[in-house]
Amino acid sequence: MDGFYSSADVPAFTFKSESSAIFFLNWLKVNYLKLKVERMGTSNTLKRVAPEKFFQLPIQLPNIKEQQKIADCLSSLEHLISTQSQKLETLQTHKKGLMQQLFPAPDIDPQPQEQP
Repeated sequence: MDGFYSSADVPAFTFKSESSAIFFLNWLKVNYLKLKVERMGTSNTLKRVAPEKFFQLPIQLPNIKEQQKIADCLSSLEHLISTQSQKLETLQTHKKGLMQQLFPAPDIDPQPQEQP
């Protein structure tokens, strides 16, 4: 979950069937800095959502059908971004191989040869 962890002192939440967890997680990713629900743990990199602040969040959710459409759209975009990232990696590797073929490293002979 992009840096969020569940532990004994930080509860995990489940969603009722009339709410979309994917919709909520995307909403939280976008709004979480504005909501000021984060508290720091024992390290500077561990992000936690304080339960007392979490339950006070004023969340207006669209109906479940609209939540699902939004969640599906966001999931589709995440998949497209992932696929395009993989394609970019493959093309960069291919380019590197072509560059090595076009411009091979010169053979360096450590011993100068004598002229006849």
